[in-house]
Amino acid sequence: MLTFADRGKENATVQGASPYTLAGASVGFQSFESAFADGARLQYCAESSTLWEVGEGTFNATDGTILRDRVLSSSNHGSLVDWPAISIKIFCVAAATAIQ
Repeated sequence: MLTFADRGKENATVQGASPYTLAGASVGFQSFESAFADGARLQYCAESSTLWEVGEGTFNATDGTILRDRVLSSSNHGSLVDWPAISIKIFCVAAATAIQ
């Protein structure tokens, strides 16, 4: 079952197809750790410049990561984004596929 939360947004790092490593809440937003229980399934949007990915993932509170379980849409024609070593923003969403 998917879990949703309002105003969850964090800085994160990623490289390639690895999980997103969370690095703290953006100013004025809540962290994923305060919004979700360990193991929660959630929908996210990750972005940096022209690269973006909307998907479903699993929050791992132990190591502060989001596993990228399923890509719903992306700047890579709907496939997993192969990120360069980069800092990104990642935030909670209710993807269009969840509400249509």
